Amino acid sequence: MTHDPQSPMAVGSLPSWASERGEAVDPPAADAVAHLLALSGARVRGSLSEATPDLVRTVLLETLPQFLSVAPGDEGAALGVLRVLADRTRADGRLNAKRHARLRDATDGCAEEHLRVMRDPRELTLSRY
Repeated sequence: MTHDPQSPMAVGSLPSWASERGEAVDPPAADAVAHLLALSGARVRGSLSEATPDLVRTVLLETLPQFLSVAPGDEGAALGVLRVLADRTRADGRLNAKRHARLRDATDGCAEEHLRVMRDPRELTLSRY
């Protein structure tokens, strides 16, 4: 995966794009989500991984809890990243309204379980180990 910071879809542009819309996206969370999506098999276009509903579920419920430990209160950072990623992809014309809605629904549908797993001290991450 090549990274072009000038690309309109580069990972680093998500936080600034979200900020322009009055939303906050944690840059390390954006980086982690984009890379975990790519490692989970997401297609990469414009220096950013393209999410699908199945990949959203995999990243939120399996991959992130195993590899990423977050500070208390930051458990939902990945949810915000995935919502902004879906919105940005839609705004750039890479998603139609139906696919955009499915991505948002997948993220929202996993939110409660994702937060529970991310708070569970028994989930094994390197820092918890």
